[in-house]
Amino acid sequence: MLLLPSLFGCSPDLAHLETEEAALSREVDVLRRNVEEMRTQMEDMGLRPPGPEAGSQDASGSGSDLTDQIGVTVERTGALPQFAPLGAPERKGDSPCGWRFSTLWLGSLADPKLVEMGAGNSSPILLLWNGVALEPHANIQATEKNCRFSFSHKPKALFFSPADLPDNVTGAWTMAVSPDFPLETGEGKAYWVYPGTTLTVAFDKGWNGDTWGAPKVTVDARNVYIGDIDHPNATSGSPSVISFLGKEVPSKELLVGVEDLVEPPDGAWTLEITSPSDGPYVFVKSVVVASDTHRRVAISRKGGK
Repeated sequence: MLLLPSLFGCSPDLAHLETEEAALSREVDVLRRNVEEMRTQMEDMGLRPPGPEAGSQDASGSGSDLTDQIGVTVERTGALPQFAPLGAPERKGDSPCGWRFSTLWLGSLADPKLVEMGAGNSSPILLLWNGVALEPHANIQATEKNCRFSFSHKPKALFFSPADLPDNVTGAWTMAVSPDFPLETGEGKAYWVYPGTTLTVAFDKGWNGDTWGAPKVTVDARNVYIGDIDHPNATSGSPSVISFLGKEVPSKELLVGVEDLVEPPDGAWTLEITSPSDGPYVFVKSVVVASDTHRRVAISRKGGK
């Protein structure tokens, strides 16, 4: 009989604990939201670099460089996206050489949009006339006043100038993505993972945890979704996926990244970034493996591998 009062006596205590746990959980959620808001505000003010790379600046920029001890190869596999042939171009105002193709559905891949998200002038889109590629990333002088056979990718259109004669625009106009990997730009190397392709970073050795310390794998990337001719606004599709050492990290967010402490791999290993055929264009800013004292930079926006 003495057990019943004892059990009933515990009930208020358990209820009190459950109430406190729920209150703490709400407080943690609020704190997390506040931290995210502060991080976003600092990024907008330029006080903190955007993306997951911001949290690993010290790891990727300091410590003993292991380039001579760990070999790295980076390759992209898979079929490149294809585009339907373009129709006839439209004359741009009264400019001597300026023409354009409306490409609203490719606006998120335009150079100004890529600059805004930290990828620089790295649009992978090519404009071709009778199979010959025009010079990309041209300035307004080249695309409107000089017939320099060049073009620029803007949010609403591809602006271009033909070769030699202002009206020399007859022929077959097509678009393609650059097959170059990485894509060389004036601001460094651009590592693009196109829809239907996979980027593979292969490390030819493991990580000596006893000597180099506990390693962290850091990936900083951007998902760029495009629309289509009938639906110009960029739409989301399947997520990109980062895979390494038994982990898979899918994401549809603009800022894509990983900062994971891992067990030191014993031997050769790989890291993959995949975009399915209905996935985004993925711009890879950096892939770094680093501890507090050592680092191996596999991909860097400025310097390459």
